[in-house]
Amino acid sequence: MNPAWKLDVAGAMHVSQMTQIDNVVFSYGFAMLSDAQLKTDVVELDNALGAIAGLRGVRFSWVDEASGGPASGAATGQRQIGVLAQEVATVLPEIVHTNAAGMISVDYGKLAAVLVQAVKELERRVAILERKAG
Repeated sequence: MNPAWKLDVAGAMHVSQMTQIDNVVFSYGFAMLSDAQLKTDVVELDNALGAIAGLRGVRFSWVDEASGGPASGAATGQRQIGVLAQEVATVLPEIVHTNAAGMISVDYGKLAAVLVQAVKELERRVAILERKAG
């Protein structure tokens, strides 16, 4: 246990077999609760392809801590891949969160559902084009 680490948990938490090295968390997996029994008002995403088209996948480097960037050890200077939270907020506000300091984060795991629907939309378009061509 490291007293320098801070943990803020709202609700129950269980952690097993997880390691942190240089602000990267390694684990055998992360499972997000997704049981249909716990959900109401379930509606398929529409225009997922349009939402994905509104995002940019980018390469970037973190701003150093002295300039207001993430805590030291957050791969400062190493090229990273991701999206820009401000851009995600314009098309998928449900998957962004703003902390008390005004910093915005993205729940990358929830992008998977949007990508699944976008692939299905593309699949339908391809099938239509194949029927027309055939």
